[in-house]
Amino acid sequence: MTATFKPFRALTPITLGVCLLVLGGAAFIQAADKPARPTAEAEAAQAKRQEAQQRTIRVLEEQLAGQEQLLREKQREVDSLKAELQIPDTTLEPQTAGGRRWSHPLIDAKAEYQKLITLYNYVTNLPLAELRRAVIVSGTDQKFNLLMEQFSSAEEKLADLTKTLATDHPEVKQARRVLEQINLQINNRIDGILAELEVRVAAQKAGLEKLQAESEKARKVDAELAIKRCPYYEAKRELDSLQQTVEGLKLRLRQEKLAAALPPKP
Repeated sequence: MTATFKPFRALTPITLGVCLLVLGGAAFIQAADKPARPTAEAEAAQAKRQEAQQRTIRVLEEQLAGQEQLLREKQREVDSLKAELQIPDTTLEPQTAGGRRWSHPLIDAKAEYQKLITLYNYVTNLPLAELRRAVIVSGTDQKFNLLMEQFSSAEEKLADLTKTLATDHPEVKQARRVLEQINLQINNRIDGILAELEVRVAAQKAGLEKLQAESEKARKVDAELAIKRCPYYEAKRELDSLQQTVEGLKLRLRQEKLAAALPPKP
């Protein structure tokens, strides 16, 4: 049997161009799938960056260790001063606490004393008749009010007697003596009221002076205590500053370690 061969048809230019494009695209896709190998210069730069990052981390770790050591030493110093100076846990840095403790009672005492001394000066300068009216209006002294009622009744009785009897009549004389006696009692009671007011003024003044002395003493005690406790509060401020420094270094170290752990940029 004789084989039959078909003649080979030559590729046209268009068909040949399409084939070349397909083969080129396949080669490009295959090349793109393979990661580009970094150059020696890029590798050196990356190694340099990593070395700098590790060096920064080591420096930060050394600084952190040193600051933590200082923090522990300062904490021991603060605890020692606190025990030595007997400072309670709730104590704040003193700011004339004694002065504040006594300020309100002192203000109240000054106001009360000023009120009493003003009243005393006013009533002691009043004429007797006006003083009597002032005591009546105040209504604070029942004994004085009773005497004034008796005086008014005796005065009316004397007026009635003098209408029908002579001035030297025994009943008129008796009524006048009663009136004079009541009037004397009223004057004595006014003197007593003024004396009581004077005693109140003196007592209030003495109390005020005592408060002033105690307030001044408290201020001095607070000032001496503040000076005595000054080393503690100074050490406490330094401790707080060290704690802030340590926290800042810890944060910076975490950031650097996180940055070093990230993959390098292509």
